[in-house]
Amino acid sequence: MSYRQAAKRQYTPKRSLRQRISPTHQFSFRSQWEANLDEALAQAYKLKDEGYLVEEGIEKGALMESQAKRIIKQLTQMGYEVQKIPVAKWAGEKVVFIIYKPPQEPLPPSTAKTSKIKSRKQTLEQLLEKYIRLSFPPNAEPDMERWTNKGYMLNHGYTTALIRADASGTDTLLNIYKSLLEKPPITQFTNFSKLRVAVTRAKKSNAKFVHFDQKGETATSIEHLQNALRTFADGPLTVYCEGKDKPVYIANEDKHAIALAPALDFASHLSVSIDELIREAATMRR
Repeated sequence: MSYRQAAKRQYTPKRSLRQRISPTHQFSFRSQWEANLDEALAQAYKLKDEGYLVEEGIEKGALMESQAKRIIKQLTQMGYEVQKIPVAKWAGEKVVFIIYKPPQEPLPPSTAKTSKIKSRKQTLEQLLEKYIRLSFPPNAEPDMERWTNKGYMLNHGYTTALIRADASGTDTLLNIYKSLLEKPPITQFTNFSKLRVAVTRAKKSNAKFVHFDQKGETATSIEHLQNALRTFADGPLTVYCEGKDKPVYIANEDKHAIALAPALDFASHLSVSIDELIREAATMRR
């Protein structure tokens, strides 16, 4: 599911060439593409059964191999397993699909050091200040009593909540989060500037929701996610959720979390996956 337009079963690589590509060369590429496409798609969907993410309209995402190498490097640094599937050749260079599997466990310290994305330390006071600034209109009064006594704060519209790691309250919102910390997360990813740009672009392209699971059921408003990413500092984030129509919890390394209201009965064609946004971020140049 994507905010992009539906893909067609055709592809013409964009490549700057000094020499003119002859009709014969174009015909040769088209013949290879049509002959190999079904087998390449079958290979991709076989890997999907092993946990790899295969986006709808994968045909539209074909890349020149030189482009794919840069994306693969970025995704690998973020802990993804990546597979490259060749389809045809254009001007002597392979045209490929890339598919990827999210990391199941946090990156070990030795691997994390190789990443170019550096975590930024954020105190609880800084997190709270930023949450209030992004979640309340200028004249609104945050409920500091609830924050002090129960360990969480609801935003002005009661659609998100900032939760302290040491929250001592027994409200349902807190109890769910505490229980989820004992279970495997839905996914993990790194918050960084290019990902925030990718979210903004998706929103401008008419995406209304973001889903975090392969079934596309665990979702929230893209605006909620956008504010959460802006609130947290750069660094690893972990996503927890009980399931469909349940709040989504995004936690940082200190286990402080932002709970996001679920998207109910949302239109799937208006939803984009977090992994697609991560891939979009990986393709951005500096």
